[in-house]
Amino acid sequence: MPDLTLDLRFLRYAIVTAEYGSFRRAALVLGVPQSTVSRRVQLLEHRLGARLFERHHGGIRLTAGGEHFLKEAAAMARGVERAADEMAAARKGEAGSLKIGLFTSISSGFLSELLAEFRVKYPAIKLILDEDTAEANIAGAISGRLDLAFVSGDPRAPNCNSKTFWQERIYVVMSSDHGAA
Repeated sequence: MPDLTLDLRFLRYAIVTAEYGSFRRAALVLGVPQSTVSRRVQLLEHRLGARLFERHHGGIRLTAGGEHFLKEAAAMARGVERAADEMAAARKGEAGSLKIGLFTSISSGFLSELLAEFRVKYPAIKLILDEDTAEANIAGAISGRLDLAFVSGDPRAPNCNSKTFWQERIYVVMSSDHGAA
């Protein structure tokens, strides 16, 4: 079995060489000496145990195996690049997911508007809402199951920060015919 501990730069050099059909043109695009590109492609071929390119005086041509390998490898390289971009966006808070605990009775009004504004401002962040009791949501925030929780009342949450976001008036409504009215 070939040694698959590949350096991604070696793979990139081979992909660019195939795209441009020349070690010299690949070196110009990559901004490195032609000998570096040629040597790294040779090392990649050695690790794979097969030639990617046929070399001749007029230039290079992909072998059938090289064409198949680089087609698959280029797709993988794009996947790695996409994953790195997504990780960078998540690190900057521009993508990813946010797990939010909330109590059904407070999920409308101000909180609904706040979440709608958040979705508009950060469309790449998926909001995952978990409806439960205040106690369960606090426990979820403490354990890390939730990123944050909206709770009513005066939360007693050790090792957590809490902040009052809004205050609502609460009304009691009953029939005027009720005995307690």
